[in-house]
Amino acid sequence: MISERTCEICNCKKIKRSNQKRCKDCLPFYNAANRAFTRCELKEYEDWKIKSQIIKAQKKEKKLSVIEKKGLLNKKQKEELKICRKRIRMGFLTRRDMALHIKYLYYRQERRCIYTKVEMQIAGFKGLNFSVERIEVKGRYDINNVSLCLDIVNKMKNKLTNEKEFFEMCMYVITNYIKKKVEDGTYTKNDIRSYLVSSILKHIN
Repeated sequence: MISERTCEICNCKKIKRSNQKRCKDCLPFYNAANRAFTRCELKEYEDWKIKSQIIKAQKKEKKLSVIEKKGLLNKKQKEELKICRKRIRMGFLTRRDMALHIKYLYYRQERRCIYTKVEMQIAGFKGLNFSVERIEVKGRYDINNVSLCLDIVNKMKNKLTNEKEFFEMCMYVITNYIKKKVEDGTYTKNDIRSYLVSSILKHIN
């Protein structure tokens, strides 16, 4: 008989399978954390090794950056510097820590995208699933720089450098779309004004 254990993320729900560590409710949040660790070149390391790997990367990045400024990096060093810079973006020391924070954000944001307020799914149409994003694209994955948004929104934002650029680009798209619709007679200016006001009030409320 297999003894019951609890989920390593929430420490609440019981799991029975011997090879299972996380309950089905927490698994999507753990997977999202694991993908972030993969993007930071830390996938192959166990959680107890993560801190040492980040510290090593910080030291190596500092040394290689000095050589880079002198223009003396060889091909191998360039690749090492690239990996180091990815690793030092990780501000969480374990996947569990990050998974817990992602789960907390998902419910604190009432399952809604931080930018569009559209409800995010856990396992639905890909573009509407929740995605972990860095508020400052070049910043770290840490408590102060992580939020949740729609997957499709995150992909758009990642092409830009910061939150301000993202909003400016969205305004540019909206402005040009409205302009075309008014010019071709689809909508009047009053129609647009009423729609924008009602949309904004709906999201505020």
